[in-house]
Amino acid sequence: MVQPSGHNFVIQIPSRLAHRYTHEGYEPLSSSIFKLSAINSDAKIDIGGHVGFYSLLAASANSSSRIITVEASTDNANVIKQNASLNEFQNIEIINAAFRDRAGVAEICVTEASDNCGIAEHPRSPTIALTRVNAITGSDLCLEAGSSVLIKVDVEGNELEALKGLEPIIKASYRTRLLLEFNPKCIKHANSDARDIISSLIDYDFRIFAINDSNFTWTEYSHKEQSIDDIANQLTRCAGEDYLNIWCLPATSAKTICVQLHSPHTSGAERSHIEFVEDMILEGCMINTLVPSPGGPIVPLLQNAGSSVTLVTDCQWWAHGELNTINTQSSSDMHKICSPEIVEKIRKANPDIVLTQTSVIPQSAVAASILGKPHIWWLREFCDLDHGLHLPLSPREMGNVFKSLSTYIFVNSEAVANHFFDKASESVIIKSPLPRNSKAMFKDNSSQENRVVGVVASFQAGKGHIDAIRAIALLSSRGFSIQLRLYGHGNPDQVTAIKNAIRDLGAQKYISIAGHIDNRDKIYEQLNAVIVPSRNEAFGRVSIEATNAGIPVVFASSGGLGEAMIAGVTGLTYEPGDTKALADAIKDVLYNRDLGKDLVERAKKHICDLKNVDRFSSAHTKEIIDSACASHSLSAASAVVSMLAKQFSKEQHIIHRKIKNTLNIIGGQDAAE
Repeated sequence: MVQPSGHNFVIQIPSRLAHRYTHEGYEPLSSSIFKLSAINSDAKIDIGGHVGFYSLLAASANSSSRIITVEASTDNANVIKQNASLNEFQNIEIINAAFRDRAGVAEICVTEASDNCGIAEHPRSPTIALTRVNAITGSDLCLEAGSSVLIKVDVEGNELEALKGLEPIIKASYRTRLLLEFNPKCIKHANSDARDIISSLIDYDFRIFAINDSNFTWTEYSHKEQSIDDIANQLTRCAGEDYLNIWCLPATSAKTICVQLHSPHTSGAERSHIEFVEDMILEGCMINTLVPSPGGPIVPLLQNAGSSVTLVTDCQWWAHGELNTINTQSSSDMHKICSPEIVEKIRKANPDIVLTQTSVIPQSAVAASILGKPHIWWLREFCDLDHGLHLPLSPREMGNVFKSLSTYIFVNSEAVANHFFDKASESVIIKSPLPRNSKAMFKDNSSQENRVVGVVASFQAGKGHIDAIRAIALLSSRGFSIQLRLYGHGNPDQVTAIKNAIRDLGAQKYISIAGHIDNRDKIYEQLNAVIVPSRNEAFGRVSIEATNAGIPVVFASSGGLGEAMIAGVTGLTYEPGDTKALADAIKDVLYNRDLGKDLVERAKKHICDLKNVDRFSSAHTKEIIDSACASHSLSAASAVVSMLAKQFSKEQHIIHRKIKNTLNIIGGQDAAE
């Protein structure tokens, strides 16, 4: 019995597979995508359940929906029953039968290895007994028409029969998602044909994605671009001597999205992207994230969330610490606009749409235009007001650049929209993240001698750490015993300034720098209140994270902080820089039990209500992505060249020639023209 890596259930498995389950992770990318998809599926069907891993996975994601496990081996079916009982999952129905395209009786090969039992003999696992069991089809499962169905098929070469048996379910479902094991040796040994399996998937109008679980990547195989023979041959080569999983999504709704990040770390924008990945997989999308090389802590988190990750070396910022302009005669500066590497990697991934999750790098936006792909720019920061960075042009001029390179613009707050755009526009849409973390109860501070408050923010001047330090020092001078912990990482100069402020105030005994902790729950379980003292905050996800954790919040009335939170209702607020008002607010939430509890309860209700608001809804985000893909018209690369030339250089011919030369390198003379 083991607990599979990354999952919250236990399972009895063959001992020879223990290391795979506990250390390597069992089919990690496949299982991440499957588990997320199980959340919003009405029914799950696990055909060829073995010991029930995918059934338990589905139950752990959604304990109320119907789960049907079909397993031909009686011994395996009994183990599945035991595993369901061990985890107290009551919604798993176990059927000891073979799944075929016709009902009746089937003869099953019981093999030496329990995971290789099937109708046909296994090429690598000797048959030790033959047994006869009932055979069923999809019609025997009695699913309601119009259900959303999630299916896993692992039948050791008998996939074609299983797919035919699923026809009544797939045709009656309003949305089917399918994970199918593809084992060329088993398919051949069963006298089946990989081409027929691919043809069947195409007939069901699926988009086909090969999952490489060993390196957390996926590749789409499209019958619109390749013949069925080519797809079957390539999948066979990819599987090699082993097998691979094929993930199938409805062609009418599935979208593939390539997303650019500017950082491999786990600051707010990157954590929001992880949630975006999970939301879009729930909505039936596939995500590939471009992360700056050599990667960092964001990579495993993205992989666990179900995103493929591509490392890129050439994603230079066009934002600077001081106000500079792009030097169009510098090859280094030109890479801040157009990266041949990123163009090639997006071309190879061939997504339906490209999304840039930051304002400080433009290469993916330019690449999308060069490749004729729709593009959405998600602006998550002011740059200058919050991080002390400067883009090549004024905010309003940059707004025109963003619009020129995008089908739609997402901004995470009205404050950011007003910063870059001078008037409302249908193409500029406020899309705010709704952070997720575990639920917690309000902490009663009334009997505590020492109370602990925290600032959870990167170490940047605009985040207001010094204000929080001064406010706590003021409260200490009044006789209040309050500890302040500063969580984060960032600018070394700002860290030095924070340490100096603590030393100058003689506050080392009650103020500490806790550093960066990825797990937000570990932070919030240590705190009685959270301060968000930012002088200019684009959105302020920490205020929502803390509320989710049952902690009252004190926040500065700056930027986008007041858009998701309500002053005096969901948290206490003060004017940025007013240290005395901040100190009073901290004292009130820590020493007035009823106030702190009321703030948390009202904030939780408010945030729950936000889930149905378009700006926070993942379904609405998917609708906009669908709209961008449907309305996008292919634009010539010369339009991008012309726009950039006008914005960044009076000598238009210089930038035009340099980008044209870049395009020549990427795609030859025709592409450049």
